[in-house]
Amino acid sequence: MHKPRFFKDDGSLQVRVPPRAARWIDFLTYSRLCNSTDEEGGWNNKKLWMDTGLIPLSENKPVLALWTQNSLADSKTYPRPREEDFKLGRDANGFSKERSAAESKFGNRSIEAWSENSINARLFKKFAPPNAVHCSPFPLMSLLAYEVPLCDDADGQMKVDLLALRKRDDVFHVALIELKQANSPANSPLLALVECICYALQVTRCRTYLIRESKKESRKRPHLTKLTDEHFKRISLVIAAPQLYWKYWNCWEASDVERVQALMRRLLAGVNQSDKLKQRGVELELDAFTTLEDCHLLVGQLDGGLETPK
Repeated sequence: MHKPRFFKDDGSLQVRVPPRAARWIDFLTYSRLCNSTDEEGGWNNKKLWMDTGLIPLSENKPVLALWTQNSLADSKTYPRPREEDFKLGRDANGFSKERSAAESKFGNRSIEAWSENSINARLFKKFAPPNAVHCSPFPLMSLLAYEVPLCDDADGQMKVDLLALRKRDDVFHVALIELKQANSPANSPLLALVECICYALQVTRCRTYLIRESKKESRKRPHLTKLTDEHFKRISLVIAAPQLYWKYWNCWEASDVERVQALMRRLLAGVNQSDKLKQRGVELELDAFTTLEDCHLLVGQLDGGLETPK
């Protein structure tokens, strides 16, 4: 009896990752590479992402914990944690030429036309200290940096859209904001959550180096918070997108939102059962879905005033 081959006669490839080796980054990578939107069970399909993705995942806590264990098992395995140059020194008032072009590309057009890159640039321009205005879509958060690279491999593609600190009970902790655009909303909320989980686990691997760089950069930028281990005890995962995105994925009506968030929190409970995550003193939590509106992108008076955590 012949064993299945990695490659087939028609040129297609098949990959099987055994449970002892499967990690969150594998799940994310193959989901991006494969056609996960097809009608034959693709969990990123508009009609199927709940039934074939979110629901079965949320009900399998042992697998969720195992993937997390595997993700944190080796400090040097791919994607290798970055040790420096997290771009924490980039300031909202010192954009590069490319970044400025992205921030101004859509002017004051409706948010439905904006790309994720341009949304990211405009939000950071308006709401990061020292500019920070009061009408932020993230009222309990202080933005620290944008497009924060977490991987030391050139092709790692692990960049946090917006890194922030979230205030809860007078205590600040790290928050990772994943942005989605309204135009061509190809990625389901589940894919957004998986991205957040991958980034959060990578942040825990980079924690020592992030703390070191924040202390260095805070000397140049007084409004940049010096990160400490305390900030990483809880990591909030934030999915932010325009109304059209949430409606496309049937996450707009209150009852639907409540159901999806409950399933996602159940999924994260499985992630948090990992002994290796507990040993690092880290807990992941889902923040409420954030709806981005036109007013968040409009250019107006930058009047300052958001509290900067100490």
